[in-house]
Amino acid sequence: MIRGRKLTINFENEILEINHIKNEQKVKLVLKK
Repeated sequence: MIRGRKLTINFENEILEINHIKNEQKVKLVLKK
């Protein structure tokens, strides 16, 4: 149970990091314009 929960938390953190990176790339593209 605890192990499954840890995996879920790690998975959520990875999604947040990926979204953050995508947002940063969008901001950089906007700033270039």
